[in-house]
Amino acid sequence: GNAGAVNITSASLTANAVTGISLDTTIANLTATNTTSGGIDINETDNLNVLLASAAGQAVNLLAGGNLNVTAISGGTVTLIATGAITDANGVAVNVSASSLNALANNGIALGTAVANLTATNNTNGNILINEADGMTVQSAINAAAAIQIISAFGLLTIVNVDAKGHFLASTDDSAAPGDNLVVSGVVEADNAVSLVAGDDITLQ
Repeated sequence: GNAGAVNITSASLTANAVTGISLDTTIANLTATNTTSGGIDINETDNLNVLLASAAGQAVNLLAGGNLNVTAISGGTVTLIATGAITDANGVAVNVSASSLNALANNGIALGTAVANLTATNNTNGNILINEADGMTVQSAINAAAAIQIISAFGLLTIVNVDAKGHFLASTDDSAAPGDNLVVSGVVEADNAVSLVAGDDITLQ
């Protein structure tokens, strides 16, 4: 309602809504929940510590003018954009649960995920490091700076498009059930080595 000017300046913001949250902020910590429609859209001027952003089945768009430090995000399509790095704030637990994750950073991306589709781009410094809970399709992973590492705990890992300045590693671990497969269905490029690891089968299409 104020044409892109900052709406909230505070150390911490807690926002709960039913039909959408859309704010320009200068805050340190974010807790946001939207329950029905409209999603969550936050445009932060500098670093943002995302304690919780929840909008089941909806879009979650978080843009930071610095680093994005992520504890827990859930939504339909989640888009994370940071002029700095996108980082993992909760150790081995999942950071992002969604049908699709789009992540864009300049200084590295490191996240634990439970997503169906991934698009990730890093431009300047740092690696792309993704630890997936149960298989995904990597629609695009591009790192103009360094390595890309995508590791799934189990399940089907499909790689469509990858371009890494350094080493590219894709791995899906072995579980008791069949189907821990790795499929490369598009183009994989890496300036260093390419490593493909599967609990069951590797298929190059």
